[in-house]
Amino acid sequence: MIHDTLFLANKSDIILSGIGTTEAAFASSLWSKYLVHDLKPQNAVGCIYGHAYDINGKLINSDINKKVVGVDLKTILNIKYRIAMASGKLKAEAILGALKGKFVNVLITDEDTALKILSLCD
Repeated sequence: MIHDTLFLANKSDIILSGIGTTEAAFASSLWSKYLVHDLKPQNAVGCIYGHAYDINGKLINSDINKKVVGVDLKTILNIKYRIAMASGKLKAEAILGALKGKFVNVLITDEDTALKILSLCD
């Protein structure tokens, strides 16, 4: 079942995702050691597709990014429409990093969040 799902995902031309902040995504005790030892020291701000990154869209050098089960990131980056839905001023840095890293090329958000993202670009 998983194999069939991943096979079909590799042929997709649209992907829809949310964008998480490192604090929210890695709050579980299972991933908390990565937050302290890898993510915070490397200024991770967000995660998408199971990968953590900084505000410039650079992937964090961490084992957590190597343990993702799913479609590989190279395949995802070749998908024509990479759509993310995310809102909230607290997610602005994570959204900006996702955009800079080209993890997303279509963003659905609200006005306040968009203004906060733009203010971070100055």
